[in-house]
Amino acid sequence: MIYIYHSMDYQMKEKSELLKVFRTLNPDNQAGLLRCAKIAQTAEEAARKAAKGSFARKKKQDPRKRDKC
Repeated sequence: MIYIYHSMDYQMKEKSELLKVFRTLNPDNQAGLLRCAKIAQTAEEAARKAAKGSFARKKKQDPRKRDKC
């Protein structure tokens, strides 16, 4: 279950609950909420990639030091 913190509510809500609230908001608040959700999603992806090690630099192998058969 994805939890998103919405600063106007000052509490955590489940996504389904959040969608109900989202439909009642005016367009300006909807845009702000979507921005918050997008930031949370990208932060989660970045953390997942960092844990996987995809941000770690891969050392390029020196062609002179390759094993020659």
